[in-house]
Amino acid sequence: MVLWCSVSTGLFAPWWGVVIAFALLVPQVWLVARWARTRPRLTIVVPVVGLALWAGLAWFGAVVWDWSP
Repeated sequence: MVLWCSVSTGLFAPWWGVVIAFALLVPQVWLVARWARTRPRLTIVVPVVGLALWAGLAWFGAVVWDWSP
């Protein structure tokens, strides 16, 4: 889900905005891989928080950095 959002960032953000979106994705993948066996219920929280972070980045980029399609 969050990977799809990060890829779609390329539709409205400059290249460096896409890099930021993927940089936010890397720790999420790491956490899910690390928690998969020890804390499987917490792995559900990671994409929800990731989606909120991506939405915040998209909003901030649109309002402050003037990203537009």
